[in-house]
Amino acid sequence: MRLILPSLDSHEMYLPDPELGNVLRPGFEGQAQGVEVSINSHGLRSPEVSLEKPEGTFRILVLGDSWTYGVCIPQDQTYPAQLQKILEEKHPNRSIEVINTGLAGYETYNESVYFKRHGYQFEPDIVLVGYYPVNDFHDKKAKYERHAKEKAEHPLLYKIKRYPKTDMRTYQYFQYFRSLAKERLLEWWRGSPSFNAGAEELDSHYQLVWTDYYRDDFNGWKVAKESMREIGDLSREIGAKTYMIVFPDLRDLKYYRTVLRDRFYPQLETAAVDAGFEVIDSTPVFEKYEGLEEEIALGDRKGGGHPNAKGYAVIAEFLADRLEPEIPNE
Repeated sequence: MRLILPSLDSHEMYLPDPELGNVLRPGFEGQAQGVEVSINSHGLRSPEVSLEKPEGTFRILVLGDSWTYGVCIPQDQTYPAQLQKILEEKHPNRSIEVINTGLAGYETYNESVYFKRHGYQFEPDIVLVGYYPVNDFHDKKAKYERHAKEKAEHPLLYKIKRYPKTDMRTYQYFQYFRSLAKERLLEWWRGSPSFNAGAEELDSHYQLVWTDYYRDDFNGWKVAKESMREIGDLSREIGAKTYMIVFPDLRDLKYYRTVLRDRFYPQLETAAVDAGFEVIDSTPVFEKYEGLEEEIALGDRKGGGHPNAKGYAVIAEFLADRLEPEIPNE
């Protein structure tokens, strides 16, 4: 059976957390999504570092989701790891650490909670937020508060409801095959005569969804903006500069650039700048890959449009050009 089933996340890699949903288990060594995963003593997919910054070290703390964590990608190919390597080559006499705090499923709210709880203690010189505009604005704060209330009022019922999602390998396979079935259905529909007839309506709906997500009265967007401000405020308090890199949707770069980007980017940039961030839009650096997305992205089934090693290299080189001037020479 194991020979034909897919390689999924190792559930032993995660620990439940009431404010963050999940965190990575410190010291975990194993395989997840087909690659070796090594978690350091701080619960991060990053090389081992001390909490106190060594004298003469320049530190960049990276907050983010699965794009930052590096889903389906070896640790040394994630963009934080490649960024550190590039910066070290540019500054061979300087100690540079890029700390990857990303975790799949996180959004700006989770990143703010983590930064306020742990991240600031690393004494970063730069705080870099990786922002994926497709899903970094859901109201997980309300979700976690609801779970806490259910757990307090109905502990047994809560445990029964949550057990399959946190402890049963069967649930992971159910989710995988449900996703696979949806993918196959979509492939069939794309080949049917009704696809072109419905495409225009679907396109209009998709644009509307993006517009709605970034409305001022949408609660998820309110939480995201509040979280940006909290990260920005604490960064200033500890003397760190703040940057936000905005990633494109790699599934269809041209559509993202020409249609979707204009639906949200002005609101996002304004909110981030107001929170004290310098915003880095990575859309232009990916333009040459329009129509060639498979060169820089994983397939839909394996990674859902996340970058592959080459895609991460593009991001790392782009970031290095922007951040390198911030590193003082010895």
